[in-house]
Amino acid sequence: MFDARTKDRCTKPQDHASQIYHPRSRFQTPPLYSETEELDEERDKYYKLKRSEMNEFVQNVERFRSENRVQVESLRRRVKELSSTFDQIHEKNNYLRNTS
Repeated sequence: MFDARTKDRCTKPQDHASQIYHPRSRFQTPPLYSETEELDEERDKYYKLKRSEMNEFVQNVERFRSENRVQVESLRRRVKELSSTFDQIHEKNNYLRNTS
């Protein structure tokens, strides 16, 4: 396209950016809007996945705690039962020794 006022060739921003960019150049043009959008989408997907993994981890921890809490209570009851049985046997043995 030509600009009638300046009679210079007008370029689109994308054309201008591609002319400026050189792979070995130290100065690169900022990413285009669509590239930024793509990066934002990738970042959002990544963090969504990480949040999901963290939520799953928290659920696994809670399940583990709950299962272990139940198991510990069961073991405590069993220890009390065994202790009570042991005390009863011990008392019977003492009674039998005293009666003989």
